[in-house]
Amino acid sequence: SVFTPYATMAPRPGVKAAKTLAQSTDETKWAKIVRKYSEMIKATGGEKLEQLQKQLDDLSVRFTKKQSSAEAGDSDTNHDAPNSAIVLSKDEFMSVVQWKFAKGKDRSAFLMKHLTKNSDA
Repeated sequence: SVFTPYATMAPRPGVKAAKTLAQSTDETKWAKIVRKYSEMIKATGGEKLEQLQKQLDDLSVRFTKKQSSAEAGDSDTNHDAPNSAIVLSKDEFMSVVQWKFAKGKDRSAFLMKHLTKNSDA
């Protein structure tokens, strides 16, 4: 028999509810979840996670504007990057990683020491 370690594991808490929500087209239900998101972030990771979430929100706005500018053919778009790629600085990347580690299960012990060695290049 083939060893399949995940086949016998129980689903993580919330998976069933997340699948149901993902299939829902009920705008009222989605609006309620969006309104509760900030509370969930604070309850999960306190002030630190709230700050990281704000940084991610700011990055999202910046990237959305850059993508819109690139699609519109604005001259302000960075044409030096291949295909007008959206590029993260090392600090921005580390903010995303820290957000992920703070929001989910902490797996940072092994990865963080390697990630911080990356250069901006």
